[in-house]
Amino acid sequence: YRTPSERFNRIHSDNYWANSESRSGEGSTLEATRRARQAIEEFVRNHNVRSLLDVPCGDFNWMKHVDLGIPYIGGDIVDALIADNQKKYTTEMCSFQVIDLTRSKLPKCELVHTRDCLNHLSLPDIKAAIANICSSGATYIAITQFPAETVNRNQASGFTYRELNFRLAPFNWPEPVVLIDEESHPGKHLGFWRTSDLPT
Repeated sequence: YRTPSERFNRIHSDNYWANSESRSGEGSTLEATRRARQAIEEFVRNHNVRSLLDVPCGDFNWMKHVDLGIPYIGGDIVDALIADNQKKYTTEMCSFQVIDLTRSKLPKCELVHTRDCLNHLSLPDIKAAIANICSSGATYIAITQFPAETVNRNQASGFTYRELNFRLAPFNWPEPVVLIDEESHPGKHLGFWRTSDLPT
């Protein structure tokens, strides 16, 4: 499984996370996303966000319960997930496409939400993903943030999840616009930043 695409397709086909509610793992259950769902609804309302790109959308288990009222695009590197989501959930306001966050040309949306994604990627792949999001014309980015983490380790992109603090090197981001404690996992927050505030 040399590429991230091969690894994530394997994770999906084998139900690697072995979670009974969501193939996207325990972080994608309704219980684990209760605060994240509220945070996204509030951010969209309070900042007058008019479109949302959600990568990776996974199996859409929890995001389908978010009351958005704006155009939504779900993207994922796993073809089978996207095909399934397209069949089950496509509406006038909701569409899905195969997207590799590190290299696909991204559709322009005001908010790019990428919860729990960058934590699986290598540092070079994270930098590529962030550069890709910023160059897409997005106004805001939402990511998983662990403010108490003291060092950002590198790793291969794929199976392993680790905690990241985007305020530290090699990212050195400023304070987020909004930071919400998810309350589902110790130290785990959902942070929203303006892309224009991020160091290039």
